[in-house]
Amino acid sequence: MPSQHRILLLDDDVDLLDRYRKALESMPTRPEIVTCTSGAKALALLESTPVALMVSDFDMPGMDGLQVFSIVRRRFPKLRYVVMMPTSDPAMRSRAYNAGVDLVWEKPASDEDFALFQSCIEGLVDDFGGGFRGIQHKSLVDLVQLECLSHSSSVLRLEHGTNAGRIWINSGEVVDAEVGKLEGERAFAELMRWRAGNFEILPAEPERQRRIDVSWQALLLDSVQAQDEQRAETSALDGENMQKVTAPEHSRLTELETASGVEFLLRGAIPLPTNAPDAKPAAAPGSDTAVFQWAQKTWGSLDAIGRKLGLGPLRQVESLGLQRHVGMSVVEQNLVCLGLNRSLSPAEVREKTKQLSSA
Repeated sequence: MPSQHRILLLDDDVDLLDRYRKALESMPTRPEIVTCTSGAKALALLESTPVALMVSDFDMPGMDGLQVFSIVRRRFPKLRYVVMMPTSDPAMRSRAYNAGVDLVWEKPASDEDFALFQSCIEGLVDDFGGGFRGIQHKSLVDLVQLECLSHSSSVLRLEHGTNAGRIWINSGEVVDAEVGKLEGERAFAELMRWRAGNFEILPAEPERQRRIDVSWQALLLDSVQAQDEQRAETSALDGENMQKVTAPEHSRLTELETASGVEFLLRGAIPLPTNAPDAKPAAAPGSDTAVFQWAQKTWGSLDAIGRKLGLGPLRQVESLGLQRHVGMSVVEQNLVCLGLNRSLSPAEVREKTKQLSSA
């Protein structure tokens, strides 16, 4: 059976492990389920058996779920990881998500809980072909949906460049949102427009005044529809400006922008020579200005170092980091910055950056 349908369950409670196994085996994708009762055995199994998704208990003797995860993420960066916790502890949830865990779930206690757990795991299985990894790499739609499906109570603190906002969730319902001078549904809609940034899960504020009365499903549906409309408008604008861009560049960059594992593609003017300090190279319309300014500064610094060493002009940059993989190159006298999903291997990052260089 393909590894994309193999799930590893780790729990020192044999009875609960059997219940997990029976629940997941009955999913529509019919995954192969393998089980372990200790972190050491699970790590040994992963060395010999390809696995795409791992579900681990948090509280175990020897190594807890996050200690196992820290080893798994280094050895098997593509493996998706779910941590099961006995209670909904906001501090531990935040710690797990910030470490890069894909999903934190409270241990099911009823048949209804198991059905909901099964549905969320099925969603992760369906998404093996791409998507976002960890809290920093999920879309806001994914993040809000997971919080609401798990009936959590929390405050989502969001950052996008110099902007910051919050979404309040109580018992699985979105009750309020704020960003700048906006509040309630208008603030929520604005936050859902953000495509990248930093996320943090804070303890719940149960006394927060409710200013959003519609269901979270309706909120997300409206957000998805708005995003679809925005993409359609952007595509129409790109069509009008096609004559300003050479066909090969437009075609290849557009194709690369929508490729699996690519989260964003920004383009704009390359850094100008140091003898032109008054000039301010700008990002292309629609680009994230703060991210692109970082890309320009990074490119300019590395290029200057290479020229001083007599290595000639910079051709491309590949970067691997905890927060995001990045590829940069100059295409038709424009700097292009490619943000890549952390699930991609170093070889895949290099290959996609080469595609960028040849655009």
